[in-house]
Amino acid sequence: MHWLAALIAHYGLIVVLIGAVFEGETVVTFSGFAAHQGLLPAAGVALCAMAGAFIGDQALFRLTHSNRNRPLVRRLADSRGGRIAVGAVAARPTWFTLGFRFVPGMRTVGPVAIALAGVTPGRFALLNGASAVVWGLVWTSFGYLAGAAAETLLGRLERFEHVAAVGLAILLAVGPAIWALRHHILRSGCS
Repeated sequence: MHWLAALIAHYGLIVVLIGAVFEGETVVTFSGFAAHQGLLPAAGVALCAMAGAFIGDQALFRLTHSNRNRPLVRRLADSRGGRIAVGAVAARPTWFTLGFRFVPGMRTVGPVAIALAGVTPGRFALLNGASAVVWGLVWTSFGYLAGAAAETLLGRLERFEHVAAVGLAILLAVGPAIWALRHHILRSGCS
């Protein structure tokens, strides 16, 4: 498995960047854990997480903002869920823009609703950047601290198979809670 550790060392930060573009909490948390184990640089993980989160949300915002008068986007904005989301953004655009990425399931919907609510591209970029910095630090730190806790409990992990097992355990522990919260939020927003 030495080849796997070498692969992570060479391409790990690219994976963090790409993973953070999407709903990347799991990728960033696992990468923070890998940073604690010395497989990735912690600062690199945090910077790639920040950059990926910023880039992904900017892309969704810009795509929606530049196509907001197209029929498909208008139908989305005029749907019941779209009106609720746009109304939530319009009520508190700064707080919504700063916080959407911390609510499970909002990483994709948030930038779309923000663009439809009329937040300017410059304002979104500034608030999105600040939020991405905090998000990247939080999830990288969470993974790093999970690595520290695992090391304290299990001793120094020398083989990557153990890192993968602990990462899978974190995913299995956190995944259902995120899914349940997301399901609850989506169900209450649509009823």
